Amino acid sequence: MKKIVSIVVLTLCFTVFLTSCSDDDDKGSVVVNTDTISRVFEIESSFRFDSQLGWVINGELRPAIINGDHLLIYRLSAENASGKDVWQLIPRTFYVDLNNDGITESEFSYDYDFSIEDFNIYAGGSYDLTLTPGLINKQVFRIVIIPGSSSGNAFSSKMPIDYKDYNAVIKYYHINDDQVIKLQPKLK
Repeated sequence: MKKIVSIVVLTLCFTVFLTSCSDDDDKGSVVVNTDTISRVFEIESSFRFDSQLGWVINGELRPAIINGDHLLIYRLSAENASGKDVWQLIPRTFYVDLNNDGITESEFSYDYDFSIEDFNIYAGGSYDLTLTPGLINKQVFRIVIIPGSSSGNAFSSKMPIDYKDYNAVIKYYHINDDQVIKLQPKLK
């Protein structure tokens, strides 16, 4: 009888111990990245042709960003009716009518990559890009640095904003759009 009581007491203690443990202590808590200062850079440049990279604009990030942070790059595409700049998030693909016949037979795209200290903006297409100088000459880009999340992915399925909207990003990350840092292209 004493063995049965001991086994029951031991089983109850073990059950209480197991049910009181949890592995979700950090769920619901918000980790704030205090190392990253969100900021905006601007680069105005024409693309140059590099035999290894193709049509490219290179830029340096000074100071370097923190590993895990993200870059968003927007291209100045136009001005709206009230004279405000219209920024388009890249990567972006356009369909081009080279023959002026109403048929968009060619593709043109902007893309980019980055490291913690520099970035490359690429122009590519299914045709000779010199046929559309308005897409490769004197282009203006805004480079927005935003903090990465604790998981290393700022772009989760529950995005707090529409990252395609430059003004929403500036507002969400409390960036002063009047303090844009001008960059010069880096020649490799």
